[in-house]
Amino acid sequence: MTISVSVTNNERVGHTVYVDVHHREPGGSVHPAPASTHAVEPGEARTFTLHAARVLVLRETPPIPVEGV
Repeated sequence: MTISVSVTNNERVGHTVYVDVHHREPGGSVHPAPASTHAVEPGEARTFTLHAARVLVLRETPPIPVEGV
């Protein structure tokens, strides 16, 4: 299964939005460290193609390191 998800940062000026793509085990939990991270600048739109077992997390702060992963 594959889907496309569009994310638009509606701010004309301001904060970058960070999109983390996490892996999820079937029937289980989400891995704490993202598989990838993408920045969406103010006024920018990005389309992500996701396969099964992926989760998107949107945030306004830079990436936070996860220890032990």
